[in-house]
Amino acid sequence: MVKGTVTVVVRATDNVGVARVQLFAGGTLLGEQTSGVGDRYTFSVDTTRLPDGSHTLRAVAVDRSGNASEALVGVTVDNTPPMVRWVNPVDGATVGGVVTLIAEAEDAVSSGLSVTYKANGQVLADADAGVPGFQWDTSGVGGSVSLTAEATDGAGNRGTASVTVQVDQAVADRTAPVVSIDPLSSLVVKGTVTVVVRATDNVGVARVQLFAGGTLLGEQTSG
Repeated sequence: MVKGTVTVVVRATDNVGVARVQLFAGGTLLGEQTSGVGDRYTFSVDTTRLPDGSHTLRAVAVDRSGNASEALVGVTVDNTPPMVRWVNPVDGATVGGVVTLIAEAEDAVSSGLSVTYKANGQVLADADAGVPGFQWDTSGVGGSVSLTAEATDGAGNRGTASVTVQVDQAVADRTAPVVSIDPLSSLVVKGTVTVVVRATDNVGVARVQLFAGGTLLGEQTSG
């Protein structure tokens, strides 16, 4: 797998001397050398001249009498970064607790993509692109967070996609408060009475309201 500018070394020897060495990709001439260092002829090849995919490099050596011979080598060119798309969470979402981060990565040439998940630039985890997501524990995190998924292909090209989420631990709370009330229902009351409501919750009680049927008797936001 190659990308960018690569060095190709062709070795050529002849009993009467090598006149020139040419390097081709298909019918495209990539370069020509008329002198080498010993038997080494070095070419600097800009692979962006070639489309991504498989190519056969063909080195043709011609001696001073006009005789020619060639050697072949197969290479795969990949100059295009992977395409990355966020699946979960979506941009602008509010999250909390443990969040499953899922990003899809695709590459037309390379297989075996890896994905690095980051939060505000800090690496959370490296994962194979075929593994369905990473469990991000947001404990201790709050406010706006930029999530980035960075996919790397076999040639080292990198593609990224980012979303911004709001972390609010309250959205992860699925446990209802525990409530009890005094006086008990068996008591008979009159006039003005004191009613004590006991309420506890794993992330805190926001408010307590007291009703008689559909009538709101009072509300407390702190106890």
